[in-house]
Amino acid sequence: MRISSNVSVAGFPLAPYRFIGKVTFLALLLCAAAYAAMTTSGLTRLAAELLIGVLLVHATELVHQCLHQTGTGVGRADRFLGAILAALACLSFNHYRYWHLYHHAHNGSEEDRESFGYAYPLMMSRNRLMRLAGVALHLSMVFYFIQTLQRLALAAVGKLAPRLIGATPAVPPKPAYAIQRDYQLIGIGLFIAVLGSVVFGADTIVRLWLIPLCFWAPIHALIELPEHFLCDHPDELERHNTRSIRAGAFMQWYTNGNCFHVGHHDNMRVPMHRLEEYEREMRRISPFKYDEASYGSFYLSFAWYILSGKWRYIGRAPVNQAQQDVTEPQLNVLVGAMRKAAYRGEASSAAKAESPTSQ
Repeated sequence: MRISSNVSVAGFPLAPYRFIGKVTFLALLLCAAAYAAMTTSGLTRLAAELLIGVLLVHATELVHQCLHQTGTGVGRADRFLGAILAALACLSFNHYRYWHLYHHAHNGSEEDRESFGYAYPLMMSRNRLMRLAGVALHLSMVFYFIQTLQRLALAAVGKLAPRLIGATPAVPPKPAYAIQRDYQLIGIGLFIAVLGSVVFGADTIVRLWLIPLCFWAPIHALIELPEHFLCDHPDELERHNTRSIRAGAFMQWYTNGNCFHVGHHDNMRVPMHRLEEYEREMRRISPFKYDEASYGSFYLSFAWYILSGKWRYIGRAPVNQAQQDVTEPQLNVLVGAMRKAAYRGEASSAAKAESPTSQ
């Protein structure tokens, strides 16, 4: 259940030309990075491939805005742009859209799901080595890539939609077949790219996609990590189950405003570039429980937790001064609730060969 802040969205209209400008700017940067990757060698080429991976993360954040239809505000245009940008990371736009909206509907509840196969249960283990292994799996996004290969194979033989319809929780037929079509189109694109590389003896697909995708995974995983990790769960209040980060100008651009995650969950109709203003209005009503000063301060606290098993705020103090270091009993309650929900999701996935989950 969602509890709205009652902040009006009337003063936060869409800006379609601004969004088109973001996509155009991204396309220009990708073209420049691709040219550098194809015309250079050694460390310079590796840097260009890294840049492509970095830009693909930003592309995924733009996909996120498209699935909420707050990019251009035109459903067909947002779906088209979102599908193109999502395919760059071998991601089905319809799969992402369906399960992300599911996540919004169930955020903070035991029915909530994560869509990219993250290793949250391992990172919440009481054993340090298990937590470190969880971080490695989280950053590699290995489960996401395995699930993607499975979906591509099932879609190729027309069995993905029936599998989704029969999964727990079930996907209705219309989105299930839309997801299957996405993966079929992605599979055709990959087949043509691989075939072209083999026939012409070029390593284009390696330079422009495979290596950049290896950089995309850990960066994307790090960007998503703060959003709900060790926030209150189960809890229906966005101010308790979600974390916002008051990022600087670059990270606001890079995450496309998704750093202001409490505001986004409070009302997903607010365009991403207006979320900072929207959260200011929200804070006038009441503060956020998890209101981080920067990404750096969160990652320092996260590193301390992984190594020690205890959450401690390090670096810049949290913006919300009521926020204190989490004591061991409090942490055990949080971790226990999150681990229970996460393992429930894993058990459901194990029961079904394909049980997709949301962002």
